[in-house]
Amino acid sequence: MNGKNFFSVLKESLTSDKNLLISGIALILFGVATQFTANHPDAPVYFKKHLLYIAIGIPFFLFFATVELKFILRYSMILHIISIILLIIVLLSGGKVHRWIYLGKIQFQPSEIAKLTLIVFIPRLLSRKPGIYTLRDSVVSFLIAGITAGLVLIEPDFGTAVIIFLIFMGIYSGYGLPPSTFFLIISPLLSVIFSFHIITYTVFFVLLIVVILASKKKFILTIILLLLNIGVGLTTPVLWSMLKPYQKARLLVFLNPYKDPTGSGWHIIQSKISIGSGGFLGKGYLKGQLKMLKFIPMKNTDFVFSVIGEELGFIGTFLLIALYAYFLIRVLDVALKSRGRFTRLIGLGIFFYFFLHFVVNVGMCLGLLPVVGLPLPFLSYGGTNLVISLSLFGLLLNLKRNQYEYI
Repeated sequence: MNGKNFFSVLKESLTSDKNLLISGIALILFGVATQFTANHPDAPVYFKKHLLYIAIGIPFFLFFATVELKFILRYSMILHIISIILLIIVLLSGGKVHRWIYLGKIQFQPSEIAKLTLIVFIPRLLSRKPGIYTLRDSVVSFLIAGITAGLVLIEPDFGTAVIIFLIFMGIYSGYGLPPSTFFLIISPLLSVIFSFHIITYTVFFVLLIVVILASKKKFILTIILLLLNIGVGLTTPVLWSMLKPYQKARLLVFLNPYKDPTGSGWHIIQSKISIGSGGFLGKGYLKGQLKMLKFIPMKNTDFVFSVIGEELGFIGTFLLIALYAYFLIRVLDVALKSRGRFTRLIGLGIFFYFFLHFVVNVGMCLGLLPVVGLPLPFLSYGGTNLVISLSLFGLLLNLKRNQYEYI
């Protein structure tokens, strides 16, 4: 710690951005209050566990808030290798649900740990040569992200796998590539997304040709890019066939929840009803009727936002969204003002971690996105996610303290 004791370093981190610290603590306290009502009156044990997970997460928060960033730079690869090994252990462990590792009464989710290790490892790969971007570093980073997301997809956990890859793309967006080059690099992924619909795929392909011509790429490279995108687009039916039946159902029901109102569409329908029933002011804290009657599915985890909508109404959800938006603005400010490439890319990774979880979770509760089973950081029940979120919060304050360092 450069000759400074732990407490002086901690004080510097905590006071580096008081608005960020206050908004983060406010979200944590909002989560405590939400978990209390979400588990009231039938499951108080989950509320107690939520408090326990916060207590477990505090040492991790303190560690990442005070550790030297050069230490993270040095050992980031080892940390990610460990997370990859844990993901492999999950796949080899057997059982019905391939997502957790059980150590007696303790269980944790390696895919959540992989998000953190990816956020600190990919920036190391992309910052080996400051100010320079190379094809080798790009290929290696895509390969690492692909392997990580692929192992999670096999579990199967489609939502988390997509989030992991999108976090990587968020980090990669800050690599310093020209916009046209970045677009061409991610074009195969876009081909997969848009090829589900012939019109959108046609529009995308025309745009791709325009970008290639405008960027004046070599003829051979142009042909390779076009053939690659055509080939990837044609694999869409194969990718669709690889999805589990419940994953296909989620995507189809997202388009029309009433196609299966008592089955796959139940989550979206009940979530929208509960949020709408809250009206402007809500039914009152601890007074959510749909929550107590258990109409809201997974009310303390994936659909905790629906509980807020029912009990606190438009005002409550608006305040939460405003608070989260302000927190995200502070996070992005830390990332963009960091002078070193390594610290800036980590900051972007943390931003996209919180941003994507927030948008996807709220979006699926409102019926705007498919149900993919993602928690709302700081608010949803879930030990591993809460500890990882607290760790990233601490690391963020550390980045702010060192934002003028060229690391």
